[in-house]
Amino acid sequence: LRWKHYKIDIPSAEHAFYRATRLSAPSANLYHVKSLRHWAQMQYLLGKYEDAWQTIQRALAISREHDVMLDAARYAARTGRKAESIEMLDACIDLQPTTIVEMFAEEDFQ
Repeated sequence: LRWKHYKIDIPSAEHAFYRATRLSAPSANLYHVKSLRHWAQMQYLLGKYEDAWQTIQRALAISREHDVMLDAARYAARTGRKAESIEMLDACIDLQPTTIVEMFAEEDFQ
């Protein structure tokens, strides 16, 4: 919550989300996917782009929902995986056409 409200202590948030993924792994439920997404986001914010890509792959193995795929597209683009990024963006646009607006507004997709 401290990270969400104050945007501070990202390394601690990364560790907390890592622990949340471990605790939620046996059920692989919605909270597990959300924990993976947030853990990947913290890695991304810390400049650990390859780690973020690897983490979001674990979430994709469980869920192909729009937000997971959009995150995957972002991390793919940031790590030079252009084909994977385009593939994920295409799938996101199919699910939610307004993704095009987000896509052009985001630096990682430029």
